[in-house]
Amino acid sequence: SSAASEVYKRQDGDTPEPESRRICEQQIVDNADMLVVNTDDEVRSLVAGYDADASRIRVVPPGADVERFTPGTDRATERCRRELGIPMRAKVIGFIGRLQRLKGPHVLLRAAAEVIRRHPEENIRVIVCGGPSGSGLARPDELHDLARSLGIAGAVRFLPPRPPEELVAIYRATDIVAVPSFTETFGLVALEAQASGTPVVAARVGGLPMAVDDGVSGVLVDGHDPAEWADALEALVVDDERRIEMGERAPAHAARFSWTTTASAYRLSLIHI
Repeated sequence: SSAASEVYKRQDGDTPEPESRRICEQQIVDNADMLVVNTDDEVRSLVAGYDADASRIRVVPPGADVERFTPGTDRATERCRRELGIPMRAKVIGFIGRLQRLKGPHVLLRAAAEVIRRHPEENIRVIVCGGPSGSGLARPDELHDLARSLGIAGAVRFLPPRPPEELVAIYRATDIVAVPSFTETFGLVALEAQASGTPVVAARVGGLPMAVDDGVSGVLVDGHDPAEWADALEALVVDDERRIEMGERAPAHAARFSWTTTASAYRLSLIHI
């Protein structure tokens, strides 16, 4: 179960989850021989919200396809940028995920606008890859309107959702991937980005502190104040040496969460039911 910790965590404008969902989850908790969750935080949520028996819960972090998501080569990065129409010398910040307020794309746009204002010489670009999902956006083009109102429409590229075999090109084309989620059961986007050699700036929520090695493969940000996010992004945008070093360390951290590791942990959990 990974849904329990998400119930009732909403942003302004989101519609509440139906009571039927909570009832269904309670039935699963009551009848399961074993519950598998992504993080210790979810264990606490199940115990507090569903009176789950902690002895029947196992923590197994999800895995990323570290065979597919790899750094590639400088030539591969150049090709990815060329195909996306992104200048080679631009500093690119990426957002990959569902376009709903819970995932925080509006936080990134506001923060990016501030970084662009501070450093017009850096030719900063933003890629937003994903489609509307769930609730929380008044209209599908709400983020386009926000980019225009912030004066950065020319620096932002919106792309539709991509399958995994194409997402790797997005990760390789970016210098930084931002994960400003308000809640996140784990954060596979953060893992895939790091496996691709791209450092991550992520919110310190849910499983992201496990998915990102703070100060080594990326940076964790407390809260969702666009000004604080601008500071965190700016620090990596202007410090090429630090950003590149984090990108070089990122694949090793992501390798700890491979599908093979996850499968082995599941197998051990089943043995001890």
